[in-house]
Amino acid sequence: MVCAGESEHRVDGHRSFVEAAIDAGVIRGLARDGPVSAVAISDVADSAGAVFIDPQAYQSRAGYEAPDWQVAAWVSTYTTIAAGSVAAVSGDVERLTGHPATSLTQLLLRRFP
Repeated sequence: MVCAGESEHRVDGHRSFVEAAIDAGVIRGLARDGPVSAVAISDVADSAGAVFIDPQAYQSRAGYEAPDWQVAAWVSTYTTIAAGSVAAVSGDVERLTGHPATSLTQLLLRRFP
């Protein structure tokens, strides 16, 4: 199980927790009914395999002569955006700062008035 933005150490801790819960037949904790956005590591591997099959995405970056890891990062970013996986906008910035998050349009107008 992997949660977005987690360190490898925490992921290992979650894996141990899940394995212990399976062995015990019960999940114990104080999270009540709180939701968790998690994915099985095998699903991450399957998803990565599906993403990296798209040769057009790789060909579009070939002229940059970037290292393989950089091209893979670009391709995964593009396919994530195309799939709508990063489309959700939360109210967290406004809740924490008291002002709405800066839109891409606003950010670009600051940089290129």
